[in-house]
Amino acid sequence: MKIINDNIFYAIALQCVKGIGPVLSRQLIENIGPPELILKEKRESLSKLPRVGSRIGSVDDALRQAETECNFMIKHDITGLYINDKEYPARLAECVDAPIMLYKKGDADLNGAKILSIVGTRRSTAYGEEVCENLIRDIKESVPEIIIVSGLAYGIDVCAHRASIKNGISTVGVLAHGLDRIYPDRHRDIADKMANSGALISEYTSGTSPEKGNFLARNRIIAGIADATLVAESSEKGGAMVTANIVSGYGRDLFAFPGKISDVRSRGCNNLIRDNKAALITCADDLLNMMNWVKTKKQEQPQQLSFDFEFTDKELGVYNLLVQKGELHINQISAETGISIANLSTILMDMEFKEMVKSLPGAMYRLSCR
Repeated sequence: MKIINDNIFYAIALQCVKGIGPVLSRQLIENIGPPELILKEKRESLSKLPRVGSRIGSVDDALRQAETECNFMIKHDITGLYINDKEYPARLAECVDAPIMLYKKGDADLNGAKILSIVGTRRSTAYGEEVCENLIRDIKESVPEIIIVSGLAYGIDVCAHRASIKNGISTVGVLAHGLDRIYPDRHRDIADKMANSGALISEYTSGTSPEKGNFLARNRIIAGIADATLVAESSEKGGAMVTANIVSGYGRDLFAFPGKISDVRSRGCNNLIRDNKAALITCADDLLNMMNWVKTKKQEQPQQLSFDFEFTDKELGVYNLLVQKGELHINQISAETGISIANLSTILMDMEFKEMVKSLPGAMYRLSCR
């Protein structure tokens, strides 16, 4: 039976307090401490904090809602991911507006070495679906460990999920409602397959309906959880373009397939390319080359290297990890070693200066060839 610990319970409760959104929740955690301490603060004290004031809702109501949610999670085998936990997606945690809680159904590793989000119009054309399917089919040959993320909506989203499942790739759907339902309902069958070979995730508790604002909010998770985002097909307006703007704001890599200049459903992609917001790609090789995601090869045991200096304990940990795993993203190095991203960046910079490691595009690292 799944056990819900106190950290998860109180984090859910904090998330349920009306008037406290993701950004303010993180500020409270940074200034006061864990959610349990925040919720046990006197209401008068909380109301005096900047940006909180009198708008804060009932803590008792939030605690009751958290208890209901925990029971639901246990019954339906749902995992709660608190933002300060090791299992929480590290890429997303770097984003200032990341939710403090995620709910996950499935076993996908949200800290996988290579994660690509694919978004696009809900009214996809045969062209848009074809280029999406071809990219996923071809990318499997080079990086079979890749995880494909999308939003389980009509059009390009569900096309990306289906193509991933067809090619044996783990795929994650980011939902705009609680995990007690699937929207749209006709995608229930593929959602069940995703839960078995990937995951369904949401920042929303059970009972939350798929309202318009939730879809806009969930776009930031699609953008923040991945190394890069691909807009496969999009008109000038819509959710895919919102996601593209968020990706740019996060400083992540953005790609787009070009389309006919006369096709309104490719106009968004063409504009992104024209305005230098997205890099143009025509096939999987283009994306792989730009991200430096080289074909997976069987790793040979590397020859022991000799250095003219001593390793620090943390450098040795990073070195031994790269000996074992080969090429890794900085987020995965952080997850494996337990070193924070901020400290790890300094360590890797020092190791690169000493010619111990080599930095690659896409925040990837490997041992230097000496």
